[in-house]
Amino acid sequence: MNLSKPFILRPVLTSLLMIILVFFGILSFKLLPVSSLPQIEFPTIMVTTSYPGSSPEQMANLISAPLERQFMLMQGIEFVVSNNTYQSSSIVLQFYDTVDINTAAEEVGQAIQAALSFMPSDLPQQPTYTKYNPADTPIIYVIMRSPTQNEADLYKYGFSYLGQQLGTVNGIADIQAFGFEYAVRVQVDPQALAARNVTLQEIANAVSNANPYVPTGKFYNPQQSMVTTVEGQIFSAEGFKDVVIKYVDGNPLRLQDVAKLLDTTQNCHNHFYWFRDGTSEPATGLAIYRQLGYNTVQACDGIMAKLNQLKEQIPGSIDLFVPFSLADWIREAVREVELTLVVAFLLVVVVVFIYLGRIRNSLIPIITLPITVLGTFIFTYLFGFSLDIMSLSALTLSIGFLIDDAIVVLENIVRWAEAEKLSPLQAALKGAKQIIVTVISISLCLAAVFLPMLFLGSSTGQLFHEFAAVIIVAVLFSGFISLSLTPMLASRFLPPYDEARTKSRIERFSDWLNTTLANGYVRLLKKTLRFKPVVIIAAIASLAVSVWLIKVMPKEFLPPNDLGLVQAVIIAPEGTSPEKILDYTSHVVDSIRKNPFVEQIGYANSNPVDNETLVFYFLKSGKRPDIWQVMREVGATLKEEVVGVEVLQKAYPLINLQIGSTQSGLANEQYLLQSFDVKALFAQAPAFIEKLKASDKLANVGSDFLPNSPSYKMKIMRDQAYSYNMITATGIENNLQYALGETYISNMICPENLYYVILDMDNPYITDPQKLGYLYLTNSQKNEPPVSINSVTKGEWKTTPEMVNHVNALPSVTVSFDAAPNVPLSEAISEINSIAESMLSPSIIHKVVGQTAAFEQAIRQFLGLLLVAIFVIYVILGILYENFLHPLTPISSVPFATFGGLISLLVFHQTLSIYALIGIIMLLGIVMKNGILVVDFALEQLQEKQCSIEEAVIEACRIRFRPIIMTTIAAMMGAVPIALGIGGTIAKGRAPLGIAVVGGLIIAQLVTLFVIPAVFVYIQRLSQHLTSSYKVFKPYLDN
Repeated sequence: MNLSKPFILRPVLTSLLMIILVFFGILSFKLLPVSSLPQIEFPTIMVTTSYPGSSPEQMANLISAPLERQFMLMQGIEFVVSNNTYQSSSIVLQFYDTVDINTAAEEVGQAIQAALSFMPSDLPQQPTYTKYNPADTPIIYVIMRSPTQNEADLYKYGFSYLGQQLGTVNGIADIQAFGFEYAVRVQVDPQALAARNVTLQEIANAVSNANPYVPTGKFYNPQQSMVTTVEGQIFSAEGFKDVVIKYVDGNPLRLQDVAKLLDTTQNCHNHFYWFRDGTSEPATGLAIYRQLGYNTVQACDGIMAKLNQLKEQIPGSIDLFVPFSLADWIREAVREVELTLVVAFLLVVVVVFIYLGRIRNSLIPIITLPITVLGTFIFTYLFGFSLDIMSLSALTLSIGFLIDDAIVVLENIVRWAEAEKLSPLQAALKGAKQIIVTVISISLCLAAVFLPMLFLGSSTGQLFHEFAAVIIVAVLFSGFISLSLTPMLASRFLPPYDEARTKSRIERFSDWLNTTLANGYVRLLKKTLRFKPVVIIAAIASLAVSVWLIKVMPKEFLPPNDLGLVQAVIIAPEGTSPEKILDYTSHVVDSIRKNPFVEQIGYANSNPVDNETLVFYFLKSGKRPDIWQVMREVGATLKEEVVGVEVLQKAYPLINLQIGSTQSGLANEQYLLQSFDVKALFAQAPAFIEKLKASDKLANVGSDFLPNSPSYKMKIMRDQAYSYNMITATGIENNLQYALGETYISNMICPENLYYVILDMDNPYITDPQKLGYLYLTNSQKNEPPVSINSVTKGEWKTTPEMVNHVNALPSVTVSFDAAPNVPLSEAISEINSIAESMLSPSIIHKVVGQTAAFEQAIRQFLGLLLVAIFVIYVILGILYENFLHPLTPISSVPFATFGGLISLLVFHQTLSIYALIGIIMLLGIVMKNGILVVDFALEQLQEKQCSIEEAVIEACRIRFRPIIMTTIAAMMGAVPIALGIGGTIAKGRAPLGIAVVGGLIIAQLVTLFVIPAVFVYIQRLSQHLTSSYKVFKPYLDN
């Protein structure tokens, strides 16, 4: 059956079909969303709770523990990760991929309700939960800063006004604000309270009663109805000053008599500053996230357009700007990949022209290439993919072998025209018919190589599903085009064969090159076939060496990306105050700003805990060193100029895979320690962490283990307290909560937001526990003098954790780290595992988590993928050949292809990364394709001619030598731009992929040209022997 015949005989039909593909391909290209990477989704929910004044241990015990008990009972839960700091609890619930996030959200809501009965009744708000994707990173940052506006006003303009307006931009999913909301702070003087016999509870009641906001109904009469409103709310510190607490001797005692009233922020100890143009000023920032499936570039452009509209409505004293937009990076990345695509295309065109020798012949496969790419865009759009680095890289890498099928078909048609002196139409019909099975085999096998990647699980699988799908579609589409458009064009545009025609210089060179190479190859092949056992032994040895190399080669996950944004964490000694860490931060910022490539710096002190500051610094665009060089320079400067703190830096990730850990900001990799025995965990963790810091194979070692924060433990003298004024333990703790816990005692409900009134003691009284002596207790039911709290309590200094973390309800310590420069990640992990095995007791569970666990899982999956791909190819070829043995001939090239790819990586000092593994997988498909060409024609020779096996395979190799070399070099040229890193810093990260393909093809092709024939001879002899044996025994079997 000639599948190409209808397309050859109906050129108008074929042409119109191609025009349709081109039209819808261009339309799909225009409609495709543009993004940095494929969307990775985790069914994840975050539960947050605030309980003012609570220590990390109290948050863990009172808030997180009841919630964790309920969450651990839920089905489909993979990780329950809780992080408890001062007055804050956050719990991340990671579900398995098969769990529906909406169903999970309903169950989380029910679990929270079930846990509420075990939690404090005076929580200001119930725990809130949100669905979120931890793999998402902001697509754009918007900053507002001002030398004159206070932090609360900046936050109001930034979040309440600007944030809400930007939320209406199409494609925006979420907006997170950096900054602090307005609050009125009531800072009482405890001595003034004692002198007037006023309790903190009376202060709280007075403020609450003076600031109501309740509906008051309507008036009705026969003519109209009237809504009633009461101006009961107070919206500023000035308005609260005259609030009456009570009357003393007939005179009002007002709030301003015993307290300072301040317009401030909810957390007056924390600040957010932005350095730009030589100055640091208070600021508010917005981190904006896109919706799933939306065009990142269009979303960023929409935000920029909206900002230009809103700028005129913002006070002129506020500086509004965008320090980072992912759209700029994506445009650069897409331009780089497009450049690589164009270079690969041109290289392939040159190869085709040189080997075919005539422009008209060369144009035919060249025309098929853009049509194949445009057709791929149609399916890319229909599958819901995006135009991103992975999909464009897939097209770039496949450029070389997308043209392979067209070359094979065209070369066979030309050979028929020259050998049989046929017209172009007759040659197209005969040549296409002969090659149909071969083209189908090649296309299916190339697609089969990547088919198992579609079934990869976890985050890595999601990252590469799109890559595999695009290549599979492109390969299958290429096969269709080569069997439809290519023979039709050949039948119409190939010139009739004219033996007397004078050939051009290029044609003569092409003929000479092909003839010389083919004749030399045949001579060597005849000699090689005399030593077939040696060839087979070499194949087995290559397989053994390849397995050994896979085990011992250094391994990496994904190369980091240079977004021009660095995230740093400043870590001061435990117990450092917010004011002191801010002082440290100013010195660090002064050092960072000295680097000539640093443009802007943003920083928030005491985030996430008091002794840490979160810093972002942005590099200048344009020509500069790569981000890692700048980080090294900044690190060296900090080491020389800053003392007393540790600064950990990491390049801001394009994609966040830190799942299953509590620390993702300190470094890129995580290692988890857990134990039921908390004492053993806390006793062994410090030495383990110090040992890791001393290793020269690790860098940026940090942890969430902060056990030595100073704590003032108070013991209640119960009998003495009760003997005074019948003072209870509850009364003591309630007063301390009001005095030190920054308690929310009332709400101010404004149109744009809800703000709080906060009660605490005046600053001079919260600097030293000894000053608690000025805080007096009283019993409202007994008219007796107040009693100092120091009279009924005893205190002593202890240490307490600054942060309490659990993973799956077990106490945990998460260590963050990076591999040291020039140290592979696999070696760094081995180092940590070795240290853990030697130092930690069996009661402590230790394992990699987050991105590090994803790396180990990905390596295992990809190695298994190699075996699955080979099995799938065997099945396909077995079906096409209707033979169990002949598929083994193309597959015999696998050891040499793998060996060639691995050796190439070693020679160029590359690690075995995910990109490198993809290159090796692709290499297998390309090399096996050449085996298919030989096997098909060798079997045809045996069927049509009465010749020996050796003669058949030698003739097949001679006939197919030119298309094999052409397609191999074309595939190689498609990968050369990737191997060379053409396209800037982004392209350099994909260089291992190109190196594996280019180097592997050079080595594997030279070897397999001789291995495939030798294996074919053995396989064919075995097949004939089995067939003969079957014929001998068949009569007995029939009986």
